[in-house]
Amino acid sequence: NTIRADELPARLFLQFMYGGMLNDLSEELFTEWIEFLLKKTDPTAVYVALGLYSMFYTRNEAKHIPPADLTVKLLTHEGFAKLPKEFQQGNNRTMYPFYWKLVADAFVTLYPNRSLELSAFILKYFNGYDTLFDHAYPRSMLRSILINHPVEVWKQIVPYLEASYSWALTHWLRGEDFFGSPRD
Repeated sequence: NTIRADELPARLFLQFMYGGMLNDLSEELFTEWIEFLLKKTDPTAVYVALGLYSMFYTRNEAKHIPPADLTVKLLTHEGFAKLPKEFQQGNNRTMYPFYWKLVADAFVTLYPNRSLELSAFILKYFNGYDTLFDHAYPRSMLRSILINHPVEVWKQIVPYLEASYSWALTHWLRGEDFFGSPRD
């Protein structure tokens, strides 16, 4: 029996995240993996792609520079609009927003003129409870982009403030958490 590539579970790729298994992988093959994972309908696939991407491009000994288009394609993938059940708690609930921020930091550093693509995407899903963006790491990226591009980001924010579902965004802008307590 032959297994077709589209039948491979995304989770199988997680074994490559640790132990330096990505060190000798060519960038060409790696980007094929990421493209493959981003096309899968499995809701965990984009998170697997994010973890791999973070390990391949952002660790200290990384040999390659993240490509702009593939990076923004990953960081703004609609799969982040809803956390799969297995990513809603425990270590995954913290690590994947952290991976997203690591990749976003690298992206904004390398391609600062494209950072508004990220702020627009974060704002789109800001108020969702079970999204990747209901976490301090991605929100700190939004703060960073806002500091560096205040006029442009405020233009992105205004439509959300005018909408009836802007409660979380309003509190975040005030520097408060869900309960009205000050945040860093």
